[in-house]
Amino acid sequence: MKLETDCIVGNYRVVGPLGAGGMGSVYEVEHVRLGVRYAMKVFAAEGKDAAFLRKRFFAEGKILARLDHPRIVRVYDMDVTDGFAWFTMDYVEGPSGKPQTLADLPTSGATPEAKIAGWYDDVREALDVVHAAGIVHRDVKLENILIGQDGRAVLSDFGVSRIVD
Repeated sequence: MKLETDCIVGNYRVVGPLGAGGMGSVYEVEHVRLGVRYAMKVFAAEGKDAAFLRKRFFAEGKILARLDHPRIVRVYDMDVTDGFAWFTMDYVEGPSGKPQTLADLPTSGATPEAKIAGWYDDVREALDVVHAAGIVHRDVKLENILIGQDGRAVLSDFGVSRIVD
């Protein structure tokens, strides 16, 4: 499912694409009445496993909606529009004004050890909250760690997480 810029999905206007992954695409959107920006993840899987993956997609949305911590993206809305599933979550704007992950950082040049240690602490703090809620993330990698405007790390993408009884 590809969304066009300026199309309306629920109460959101699509600003533009942010990226794509195994289970869907992510777009920058703006709430049409509130003027607040969010990231919208749109379910895109097809084929024989689509029903199972759609169930997992909704589970991801529910998991993220339960978690309330500044080092974890939070889900605010979830629905099905014109047959496709989506949810909105925090739009994490990086220091450059655009979303940025740890994987987006230049590989050349030195990153100060204190900054790296701070990101490690941020992710550890997020995982402490996640694990205390009985959830295992299962996909912690550079691409799933966003950098906020404050330079702190924010954990995202719980698409393959598991709830532990």
